[in-house]
Amino acid sequence: MRLVKRVHDEIVLASEPFAWQLDRKYKVELRVAGTCIETYVDGKKMFTVKDTGELPLTGGAVALLVDSGSISTEEVRVSSNAMRES
Repeated sequence: MRLVKRVHDEIVLASEPFAWQLDRKYKVELRVAGTCIETYVDGKKMFTVKDTGELPLTGGAVALLVDSGSISTEEVRVSSNAMRES
């Protein structure tokens, strides 16, 4: 699993091995507060990263990317809820 930022170039903000299973549903969640991004899969925290680059993301869009194969989703939701304290 990778968290990728693309402004002019592609920058991998975080990466973690993930042993996904074919035809299994996963809940993927990103929690964002300022430049801090937490990523969860099925409630398990995968990584926390701060976007400290020259152009930190403070708004924009979200996309699901696949290097090979295919992807399907039932829902992609973006909300303005603040990140919960851990």
